[in-house]
Amino acid sequence: MRCILIFFVLTLLSCGEDQPHNRKMYDDSVKEADSVARNDSITHAQLAASSKVRKVDTSTVYDSSIYLQYIPDKILRYRSEKIPEWKLLSPDHWEKYWFNKYLTDSSLVNFAEGDFNCDGSKDYALMLLDDRDDQLGVWVISDQPDGMAAELVMTLDKASPMQYGIATVNEKTIEDMYDSMPVRICGKGIDFEKFESASRIYYYDNGEYKFVQTSD
Repeated sequence: MRCILIFFVLTLLSCGEDQPHNRKMYDDSVKEADSVARNDSITHAQLAASSKVRKVDTSTVYDSSIYLQYIPDKILRYRSEKIPEWKLLSPDHWEKYWFNKYLTDSSLVNFAEGDFNCDGSKDYALMLLDDRDDQLGVWVISDQPDGMAAELVMTLDKASPMQYGIATVNEKTIEDMYDSMPVRICGKGIDFEKFESASRIYYYDNGEYKFVQTSD
């Protein structure tokens, strides 16, 4: 009886031990899974870092403090001092959907940046409202050798800002819907869009801003 009991205990202990072959398979599987996890993490991080569009919650309601995060202080001060009648409107003038749609790491629905006048320096486009007569306008503020300057690119009378947005155009060739000949531009363009409707691209040429109609 004692021999049988010892044999039974030894059998149970041997069943609980990992076999060398099974242990190796388990270790290899763990290493492979860990390697895949690390590679996936790197891939996701790289994609996140290279993404140009900021992920936003479309339920977010922004206030005017967001402008301090995007628009350089010198541009805000210049607007306030030189063209004070043209106001930078609070985000609640736009539907949340459109404000979020235009929100990227460097632009807003009413703010875009780029070298618009082809002088090699960064310029800043602002969509502002003259609250004296509800005139909507796009201004470009730029740094020049003799100081900062502001230029009124376009205006619309009695326009509701919630219907419009601006964005930087990076393409060097733009199409005019009324002309078969494409237009070459020297710098960045400014897309002025009426949501789900007409749009124009403004570009700098021979000392002035011109535009092509891209949709109606």
